[in-house]
Amino acid sequence: MRRPLSQKDHEISFTQFVFTIYKTQIGIGILTLPRDLVETTGTDGWISLLIGYAIAVTASILIIAAMSKYPKDTLYELLPRLFGSWIGRGLSLLWIGYTAGGALVMLLWSVHLTQVWVLPGISNQTLMFLFVLPICLYTFQGLKLVGRFGEFVYMSSFWMPLALFWGLKDAHWLNFLPIGHNGWVHIIQAVKSTLLSFLGFELAFVLYPYLTEKKHAIRGVVFANTLALITYSIATVVSFLQFSEETLKEYVWPSLVLLKLIRLPFVERFEIIFVALYLIILFATIIPYLYMSAMGANKLLRTSNHRYYTIAFLAGCVVLSMLFQPSVWQLEWMGRQYGKAGYLLAFLFPVLLWLWGIGYRFIRKERHS
Repeated sequence: MRRPLSQKDHEISFTQFVFTIYKTQIGIGILTLPRDLVETTGTDGWISLLIGYAIAVTASILIIAAMSKYPKDTLYELLPRLFGSWIGRGLSLLWIGYTAGGALVMLLWSVHLTQVWVLPGISNQTLMFLFVLPICLYTFQGLKLVGRFGEFVYMSSFWMPLALFWGLKDAHWLNFLPIGHNGWVHIIQAVKSTLLSFLGFELAFVLYPYLTEKKHAIRGVVFANTLALITYSIATVVSFLQFSEETLKEYVWPSLVLLKLIRLPFVERFEIIFVALYLIILFATIIPYLYMSAMGANKLLRTSNHRYYTIAFLAGCVVLSMLFQPSVWQLEWMGRQYGKAGYLLAFLFPVLLWLWGIGYRFIRKERHS
């Protein structure tokens, strides 16, 4: 019988806070973002990336500003406090669905990526079963272990974006000229793609109450978003320098195509090894989202153990893998639907919550004066 989780099982340090958010943000975006940007705004996509970064940082700071007034509450406890029981529980249900959807999309992407690049002969359900085992073990524990996993993933994978610099040996710097040739309309339109890639900072809604150094929370979310910006900038800029716009549009995973340029005397296909190692980064996206979803279900239904919801979700994923094997285009469609929810819940909702919190405290102050 597992012991109940205590407060200490959830406490996370500043570095765990930063790296959990950062590694959740990376996910599949680094593999597909260069193509998404070039399809909308060509090689001016780096400008869209900077704008998306500014928006993500602003939303992250608003989350901390809203949560700092109720430092012991997670999002699922704050919503009923501010909006009342029925509306608060309804909003909690939306967040549970959103985070569970994020975990599901990333899990399906992980299986598909492994089948295409590493193990094409293994069935969908076998890979799914193998993936849910370590995910289940990490999600069973408290946030402290989730944070430690984020630290481990960062320390073991920090070299991966740097490997893309190999593509600079055949760089075509004229690909960037003229700057702004597609116009600001297309640059602004491409910001939507960058916002989807920065999703993950909304985990601060759950991480903040357990952060031991809350006074550094704003610095933490800015640092996490900046690390994500640097990682995406490397993948995007190197892809733009290596490939023409028309060539980039033909690649589903341009970052992996870059890795095909690496030739080592002891490794024939470096990109296969890269993908196999990259799975831990994908797990670092799935685990926090799944934990946030299971925690929300636990608090919504007022039960004492989030593990039951974790088992139910992962068992459902295994069953789904037996019935449905999505293509890359179906996965991209699912990602776009998840992204639409992300625009509302991760970017718009923090603004509304912050404003609502100000109004709520003002009204309470007026009533007590």
